[in-house]
Amino acid sequence: MRAVPDSERPARLREGAPAAVASRPNCLAGTELAKLLSRFGINAEEKGCKCKSRAAHMDARGCDWCEANIDTIVGWLREEA
Repeated sequence: MRAVPDSERPARLREGAPAAVASRPNCLAGTELAKLLSRFGINAEEKGCKCKSRAAHMDARGCDWCEANIDTIVGWLREEA
């Protein structure tokens, strides 16, 4: 695995990144996950699907929460599969 130069790293991971960038409180991980899944024909239109509420939950909590709770999110995906 090659070392990634600082110039290629996301802003949140760069040395000296501002705290606001590092915490990414306004990222929309749930929205982005929904967009990604829709590219594969997976949409939150099924009756009883919790995808939209879970995407909103992820968006509200931010990317740091999503990273810390990736096992929960994967569990949600398995549950809906």
